[in-house]
Formats: sequence, structure tokens, C-alpha cells
Amino acid sequence: MPNTDEMNEAVAEFIYLILLSIAIFLLLFSPLYIVHDISTQKPSYLFLNSTMAKLGIRPLENIGELNLKDYKLVTLRTCPGIYNDKLYIPVDFAAKASGISDNNIISEGNLLIVNDDRHKTIIINGDRKNVNINGEKTIDIPDMLIHNKTIMLPEKYIRDLFGLKIKQSGNTIVLY
Repeated sequence: MPNTDEMNEAVAEFIYLILLSIAIFLLLFSPLYIVHDISTQKPSYLFLNSTMAKLGIRPLENIGELNLKDYKLVTLRTCPGIYNDKLYIPVDFAAKASGISDNNIISEGNLLIVNDDRHKTIIINGDRKNVNINGEKTIDIPDMLIHNKTIMLPEKYIRDLFGLKIKQSGNTIVLY
């Protein structure tokens, strides 16, 4: 039978190995969580029949600033709404909600040009009621709407174009 000193040494070595394993785990995986948390776009909120919206932010863009909110309040030119039993969302807001910066969204009359981070160019033509992706693929959208110089698309197209998930609960619409 081992003596007390040998048992204490074995227990101490066992505890040391557990603590070392925990430390290694934290060193390997904590930075991934932190990077994910500071680079992930926060959810955005729209409200039916309201021009007020909450645009989710990407915390990495605000490093060095004290920011206790996950969104900034914005005023839309036109409010989201339900027309012909379809939920319509302003395209420029949806692009920003997906993480595309203002610098990569160009609005010229009834034309909206969006360049995303994946080297994809989306041209939404309100006059022709179509969307062109990278100059290669054109999608006709006969139910596109333009209201107050804002191009609006049914949620189905918003999901497909910007990779957003959309949930509606009452008058609140969440884009994430």
C-alpha cells in the first residue's frame, strides 16, 4: 500500500494535470469566442408601419469606443410593410443589417448597387424590376416596390440576396 506522501504527490500531480488541461483549453478556444463576438453582426430590428429601426452593429467597428448597445437607431425613408400578403423590407437597410458598410452601398435614383465582403456585386434596378448578381445572373422580380425613393423587396429575396434570416412577431421584424 502506498504511503501518505506518495498519495499526496499523486493527487497533487492529478490536480496539476487537470488545471493544465483547463488552461490549455481556455488558451485555445477563448480567442475564437472573443473574435466571433466582436466581429459578428448583431440582430437588426424593423417595425411594421414605422420608419424607426434598430440597426445591429458589428462591435469590431467600434473598438475603442464605449458602446453598451448592440444597435444604433436609424430613420428609414419608408417603413416596412405587408403588401399583397408579403412582407416587404427596404433593401438598403437589409444590406446594412447583413454587415455591409455604407461605403459599399450606392443609391442612384431607382438603382441600388451593393458590394459585399465576398466580392459579390448586387445591382437592383427598380425601373426594370430585376436584380443582377456579378453581371452574370439576372433575376426578374415583378413584385419589387419603390416607395419614397426606396427599393423594397419581399423577404424571400432579402434572405436569398444577403443571407439573412428573418423572423416576424407581431409588428417586430428581426433580421439576423
